[in-house]
Amino acid sequence: MVIAAGTHLGSYQIRSAIGAGGQGEVYQAFDTTLHRLVVLKVLPPEHTFKPAMLARFEREARLASSLDHPNICTIHGLHETNGVRFIAMQYVEGKNVRQLVKGHPLELTSALTIAIQVADALAAAHARGIVHRDIKAGNVMVTETGVVKVLDFGLAKLLEPEREDTNDPHLTELGVPYGTATYAAPEQAAGGKVDHRADIFSTGVLLYEMLAGTWPFKGQNNIEVRYAVLHDEPAPLARARGEESSVIERLQEVLDRALAKDPAGRYQRVEDLSADLRAILREIDPEASQGSSFPGVVVPVAPRRRTRAGVFAFLLRRKVVAFMAGGALLLALAVGVSLYLNRARHVPIDSLAVLPFTNVGADPDAEYLSDGISESLINSLSQLPSIKVRSRNSVFRYKGRGTAPEKIGSDLGVRAVLTGQVRRRGDEIAVNVELIDVQDDSHIWGESYTRRLSDLPRLQEELSRDITDKLRLRLSGADEQRLVKSYATNSEAYQLYLQGRYYWNKRTGEGLQKGIEYFTRAIEKDGNYAPAYSGLADCYSLLNVYDVAPATESEPKAREAATRALALDDGLAEAHASLASVSYRFDWNWPDAEQHFKRAIELKPDYATAHQWYSAMLAAEGRFDEANAEARRAHELEPFSLTINSVVGRRLYYAHQYEQALVVHRRTVEMDRTFVRGHVELGSTLAQMGRTDEAVAEFRQALALDEGSITALAGLGHAYAASGQRGQALQLIGQLNELAKRRYVSPYHLAIIYAGLGERERALDELERAADERYNWLVFLKVEPLFESLHSEPRFNALVRRVGLPL
Repeated sequence: MVIAAGTHLGSYQIRSAIGAGGQGEVYQAFDTTLHRLVVLKVLPPEHTFKPAMLARFEREARLASSLDHPNICTIHGLHETNGVRFIAMQYVEGKNVRQLVKGHPLELTSALTIAIQVADALAAAHARGIVHRDIKAGNVMVTETGVVKVLDFGLAKLLEPEREDTNDPHLTELGVPYGTATYAAPEQAAGGKVDHRADIFSTGVLLYEMLAGTWPFKGQNNIEVRYAVLHDEPAPLARARGEESSVIERLQEVLDRALAKDPAGRYQRVEDLSADLRAILREIDPEASQGSSFPGVVVPVAPRRRTRAGVFAFLLRRKVVAFMAGGALLLALAVGVSLYLNRARHVPIDSLAVLPFTNVGADPDAEYLSDGISESLINSLSQLPSIKVRSRNSVFRYKGRGTAPEKIGSDLGVRAVLTGQVRRRGDEIAVNVELIDVQDDSHIWGESYTRRLSDLPRLQEELSRDITDKLRLRLSGADEQRLVKSYATNSEAYQLYLQGRYYWNKRTGEGLQKGIEYFTRAIEKDGNYAPAYSGLADCYSLLNVYDVAPATESEPKAREAATRALALDDGLAEAHASLASVSYRFDWNWPDAEQHFKRAIELKPDYATAHQWYSAMLAAEGRFDEANAEARRAHELEPFSLTINSVVGRRLYYAHQYEQALVVHRRTVEMDRTFVRGHVELGSTLAQMGRTDEAVAEFRQALALDEGSITALAGLGHAYAASGQRGQALQLIGQLNELAKRRYVSPYHLAIIYAGLGERERALDELERAADERYNWLVFLKVEPLFESLHSEPRFNALVRRVGLPL
């Protein structure tokens, strides 16, 4: 709802809309009684019926009005007119910090006096037990004379957990990340419990933004930003600001402490942060730190940006002084560096990250090309024993984030990165590539290629050859043969294969079915194209795992495709892994599966999926030490794969190491809070630990993200059953039966709920039906904790033997 200009709310006349903030719409208004400008924050009518929203809105007014400090926006009152609730607050003439910065650093004195005033405001709030929880550039107003006003305590939280009003789960729900992603502390980004130290972190982000002109943590969406907050380190201030001095070094120390990931490593009191900033301010501008009419408050300085001329003058002075003081030394150093770099240019590069190529123009019909070329280069270059090439999952997390190459190189521990751009123009494709040495951010090589789409397979070979040459690698004849090994004799088949892999990598039911469509079309174009058969096997083998189709329908097709791929090329590791998966999950031929897994790993030791799937088989057999070792190896190869992180946790879950599994699953969810499987795995682990309420919350979160998640519905049903909520459990059984009329639902999931209800015979009936269907997950019967109550039943033991497992 937008309130029109001229509308009266009590004694206030609306002048104009300012924007949205915290919990409501914000307007400039005129107080007709006291003849002054004010700001009104209005709670939208559609939210007034929500008790939690209304309580939070009223709490904002109550908390903020209790704070009396020159750097906190004054609250005039809380009102209700004709069902419209609003807060009237002080109108501040000025700009917020976002408007002041606009991508350019502020002068040191400006940045420091603003940060100190923010810290002083927070100190007053913290003394009253109030945490702001949303300190950001848009919530810090600065007048023309430099006076700061902190706005919007709408997300504040009282630090009194024993009081019922502050412990209301609707107001302080654990697991919900409050605040703005760019400024949120790691514990806040993860949806955990926060205290006043979260405000200290956010103030550090604000200070960095003012000093560097940009945010310390970036991403293209909230998920990527939250991941950066949890895992990335900001660019050093000296580099971001283009300035080096003892003051910058001291500011870097302050920022390092304020931005510590662990709250225990941060400033423990905002007053200590303020004190350190005051000490630096005294060093660079004694007058600004002499105090004012408010004891202990710095003299505000008119906000101003750092000029380019000032930067140039600073750099010029440095160079001139340095040259005059030690010209000969600099010359000798330059010669030494030149000789060193010349030698370095001839040293082979032994590690590489091929970053996801950019789809120039964001053409949705060309996305498979940019992703496919990147993935194909990773696959071909990783065949070489003399270079370590980072996996697809490791590098694709940087897609679209604009992270600096040297930062990526540092993150992944590689010597060089390859970047690229792809543009499609009709039946032509243009590819630009650049190879960068991340040790000194130097350009090693770059090239542009324009080819017809019909030449795409040959372009792929050409790229592999050129890149290897520039990496200065010495290749044997066998290495060269592996590098340029090309299967496709038909360009259309190759393009269709790339599209198939593009959809396979989505790891969704719809993606798998689209992948099958494109791999099948590729095979129609080239019946001898082994990788297309392997891709087809990969898709079919996961249809049952992802509850898309019955195993009896999909697994024989997976076996047929993998067998055909190996008939064409027995050295295809991916096909061996796919056939191994079918062998134990569907055929229940465990020795044959192990033979193919070992062959896949022998052919391609860095193939993370082979290690992942092999670890599953070992866990099903109860060989937990070996299973955990394979899972850890998969994680080492692809540490940023959400699926593989979940696999590591599940192996611990099967081994009843619940505390360790919990840590792994929480870390996975922190990486991406929209990852459905992460919440399901976390819920399953919590349920086994007896923490039913938390387990239910995780299953519900999974269903909020994917209402059709069969595993989440079954897990929720078991959690309800185990906690005595029989009615809810039976309701979910009915829901699964209704779903089964529209889509594939394995009886296995009904067995999970019946086992929780203690109805052993019904659970065994459903498990036997699942065995008749050869449901994928049945092979984990022996180690699945959900079925431990059935272990003494003869029918259960017969099922274990039926799938080929020893008792």
